[in-house]
Amino acid sequence: MSRTLDEIKEEDYEDCAKPKEFKKLFFALAFFHAAILERRKYGALGWNIQYEWMNSDINISQMQVKMFLNEQPDIPYKALNYLVADVNYGGRVTDPKDKILISSMLMKYFTPDIMNDSYRLSRLDGYYAPPEGSL
Repeated sequence: MSRTLDEIKEEDYEDCAKPKEFKKLFFALAFFHAAILERRKYGALGWNIQYEWMNSDINISQMQVKMFLNEQPDIPYKALNYLVADVNYGGRVTDPKDKILISSMLMKYFTPDIMNDSYRLSRLDGYYAPPEGSL
């Protein structure tokens, strides 16, 4: 996750018509990216098939989140979930159960609840999208 956060430039992080919403969704996206990569370490227990996700998957997802936030009056959670889970990342996923899993995982992160500072991304206490602030 730290690698993902290290790679974003400050101007890209701050350049959105809805800065709070972008920062929350970007953090959720980075958490999602880290979680799916981490699952690979567990072989068939993590994913039924080994997938090779790349930085381009998170980069295009980040750009799409920003584009939707800049161009839509409301946050289109369903569209973002579909684009990120089914198209950007899911385009590599071939196992039907893995497709269900990746979509289910992202729905936990791309939800209106993410805008609440106390919303946890995990059952563990330390995993939440931080309040709006600088990178």
